[in-house]
Amino acid sequence: MEDHEDVNLTELTAYQLRFIDEYMKCGNKRQAMLNAGYKGKGKRSTVTSSVAKLNVP
Repeated sequence: MEDHEDVNLTELTAYQLRFIDEYMKCGNKRQAMLNAGYKGKGKRSTVTSSVAKLNVP
């Protein structure tokens, strides 16, 4: 398991907080990003690539 630094919730952006809420609802990183308002360039591969960069277990 990776070590995670403690994150103060006041340091997160509104988008990041929405993503957390959505991820807790659906358990799917890609869908959570879309539900949180991620637009990207409209390509599925862009969303998938961005999801891969998230450090969410």
